[in-house]
Amino acid sequence: MIFAIISFVLYSSILAFVGLKGVRYARPALIGTVVILTVLTFFRQVMYYFGLDQPYPQGFFNYTEWNLILKANLVCTVWIVVLYSAYVGFTPAAHLFTSLLPSGPGLKEKKPRGIKVVVLVPACFAIFGTIYLVLQSGSISQFLYDSKVGKDLKGLFVFQEAATLASILALYGFVVCLDKEKRGIRSITWGAFGYILIIVVSMIVNYVWGNRYNIALMAVSSVIVWHYCVSSLNFMKVLICAVLAMVVLEALRNLRGELVSSATGRTFSTYSNPWLSLSTALHFVEFDALMLALRDTGHMFDFRHGQDFINGLLSWIPRSIYPDKETFNIGPWFRRVYQPQIINGWPITTMGSWYVNAGYWGIFLGAALSGCVLRVFDLAFDGLRNDPWKAVIGICLAIFMFEGGVNTGFPQKVFLLILPLSWASFWIRMMNKAPEPASGPKR
Repeated sequence: MIFAIISFVLYSSILAFVGLKGVRYARPALIGTVVILTVLTFFRQVMYYFGLDQPYPQGFFNYTEWNLILKANLVCTVWIVVLYSAYVGFTPAAHLFTSLLPSGPGLKEKKPRGIKVVVLVPACFAIFGTIYLVLQSGSISQFLYDSKVGKDLKGLFVFQEAATLASILALYGFVVCLDKEKRGIRSITWGAFGYILIIVVSMIVNYVWGNRYNIALMAVSSVIVWHYCVSSLNFMKVLICAVLAMVVLEALRNLRGELVSSATGRTFSTYSNPWLSLSTALHFVEFDALMLALRDTGHMFDFRHGQDFINGLLSWIPRSIYPDKETFNIGPWFRRVYQPQIINGWPITTMGSWYVNAGYWGIFLGAALSGCVLRVFDLAFDGLRNDPWKAVIGICLAIFMFEGGVNTGFPQKVFLLILPLSWASFWIRMMNKAPEPASGPKR
């Protein structure tokens, strides 16, 4: 146990160092990566050390396997060290790739045009499309079951992604509409409040689809944007926000379970241990799945040899064109190794995905690639304190696209987020383009 604790302290210290660097220099990709890694790899271990819970599922572990926890910590430590080293080392070449990311419209007007259009188009598409599908299902409960449990809505999740896109653009509209002469809540205008409503409705659409993860990511993004664009947050305020988020997400999980139960007629199962319930609700148990992957890959099952990353490269193709494509999410496949009858998956963190696909070499390769890509993002969105587009889009892309690094679903997110945001930026820029001066009469 003592070596596991030492490795945990070492990993946590390095993670904190990288995170503080990101906060100090306003590096959204570093901040987002550290936030996700903290959620997925830090809190669960605290429960082990205080004896609050054991690795889950308990039937697949020999109580608390400290050697396995030590091994997972060493993998996480190597990941963050290699990632940050690549991040720093790639700085001279990163500027060659920044043009691939959605550049801001460069607005100088106090009331720019075109933002409402790029927000309302995906929002209306998501809202009305989801309403139609819910009516087709007969009830929200049945729709939620078909989406989350039955997996009968494959190919239609574009409505959920459109809602996420709308919420990101609405957050940008919110920042643009703030009263720059005031700080804090007093800076929120009626126009900014309207964008808040769109964010809330878009997140409700996500929830109807059974997705709480995007709600959590949007909440984290909004808090970071608030810190840089509205009012600085101290540690106590961040802690309060984190506790509130945990309570809300746990409540949403229980509500979703009750809705699914009403559709199936079966009682929603709960965990007797509240710490396990909290861990499953907030994805803390991904660390448990990572430990299983490190222990059993190459023994209980073979390595995937990059198959999930190949699936990720093909993930942008619509199912209407490629109906038999495999999912890039490794979680469902991984869980069926242990529980073949279960549809829902066990995500195994980004480090786990690289390990299962390429072994320990995958850890080094994935971390190095992630560090390079993160550096490109941070260079592209440098100066976010003075540019609403860089602040919102840079932070949101970092939170939504990086799950502690570049994962199997990264290519799909390029098509679902980066390309639409590039088009939105182009539209806003064209709507606010200064008219050419009229030429004088010819003589």
